[in-house]
Amino acid sequence: MAATANKVLGLLEELGGEYLSGEDIGTKLGISRSAVWKAVTTLKREGYDIVSVTNKGYALSPKSDVLSADGINKYLADADKFNIVTLKETVSTNDVAKQMALDKSEEFTVVVADRQTAGRGRNGRKFFSPEKSGVYMSVILRPKSNAFTPAYITCTSAVAVAKAIEDNIGRDVDIKWVNDLFLDGKKICGILTEGAYSFEDERLEYAIVGIGVNVTAPSGGFDKSISDIAGAICSDTAMLRNKLIADILSYMYRYFSVFDYEDVLEEYKKRMRSIGRYASVTEGGNVYDAKIIALGDEFELIVENKNGERKTLRFGEISLKLKKQKETL
Repeated sequence: MAATANKVLGLLEELGGEYLSGEDIGTKLGISRSAVWKAVTTLKREGYDIVSVTNKGYALSPKSDVLSADGINKYLADADKFNIVTLKETVSTNDVAKQMALDKSEEFTVVVADRQTAGRGRNGRKFFSPEKSGVYMSVILRPKSNAFTPAYITCTSAVAVAKAIEDNIGRDVDIKWVNDLFLDGKKICGILTEGAYSFEDERLEYAIVGIGVNVTAPSGGFDKSISDIAGAICSDTAMLRNKLIADILSYMYRYFSVFDYEDVLEEYKKRMRSIGRYASVTEGGNVYDAKIIALGDEFELIVENKNGERKTLRFGEISLKLKKQKETL
C-alpha cells in the first residue's frame, strides 16, 4: 500500500469512526485533496470500509475488519512493547516469524496474516486458513529463564487466547490438552509452539507461538475434512479481528512479562473440562483408550488405561470420545 494511503488510514483509525473532510485530512497530513481522494480509493480497493458523506467527509466504518498494525495498536495499552507485521497472505506465519527470530528480531515481534496458504498444526497437519474469517498470528518470545518451559509457554498461550475470546463473546471456552480450544464441542483454535534450544547456554533461545482462531465460518463453509470438528466463535462479522488480536497480545504480554506459574495453572485447569472423560491417546507410536484422571502440576496429563494402570503424559495428544463410546474402554 502506498505511503500516502497508509497515512490516511492511520488518521481515520485514530478518529475511531468520526468524520473528517478531505480538506482537513489534507491539511493534517500536508497533502492535496486530490491525493486524499486517491488514497481513499486505494484503501477501498484494499477492502477497507470507508464511508463518504457529503459535507461531512470520510470515516472508517466500525465494521471494517481489514487487519493492520495501526488497527491492532489502537486497542493495545502497551502498543510500544510490540512490533507488529501484517501480511495479506503468507505460507505460514510461523515460518516468517522463525526467520525473523533468526535475524535477531526482538521479543514480542508479531506476524499476522489475513490468509495462510500452508498453515500447519501439530505433527505436520494442515490448518485451514482462509482469508477474512480467522486470526492467524505468530509471536516471538525470548524467555530469560529456564522456568519458561515449552509446556508452560504452550499452556500459558492457551490461557491467554481463551481469556481474550471469553472477553469478546461473554462465554466460557474449553481447553483440550494440550493446545486446542473448543466451544460448543467444536474446535475453534489451535496453538503450535516451535523454538530453538541453545545447548551452549542450556536455555531456550527463542520460541514461536503460532495461533490460529476461527473467528467466523469461511464463505462456503469449512473444508469437508474438518467440517465435523471445526467451529467458529462468531456467527457473523460483529467481532473485529484487530481487537481480538490486541486482546490476545495484552494477555500474552501480561503472562510472559511476569512468571506466575500458579495463576496460569489454575486458569488452565478450570477451563479443562475433560477430566473424567474417555479419550483415545496417541503417545509416540502407541494408540490406546484411557480415562482422563487429572492434570498434574507441570501441565502433564494423568490417564488410566483399561487395565487400571495410570500413566503420566508429558507429550502426545488425545481425542475425546463421545459419551456413548466410553463402554469401549
